[in-house]
Amino acid sequence: MHAVSFYFMVYNFVKIHKTVKTTPAMEAGVTTYLWSMENIVMMSETMGAIKNPPKRDLALLHQTAKV
Repeated sequence: MHAVSFYFMVYNFVKIHKTVKTTPAMEAGVTTYLWSMENIVMMSETMGAIKNPPKRDLALLHQTAKV
């Protein structure tokens, strides 16, 4: 599933299409700049860290919520 998501990110944010002379994301107004592969990797690593925090961070989160 991750490979499909990666493909769609590259297709829409990195690849310049001949018909619109820009990326589909830029044409739709989703972004104002051309993304690089590095941008996608950085974004995926950041989102992965947010979605899957270490267990010790979850325990700390529960302790602060009780206070």
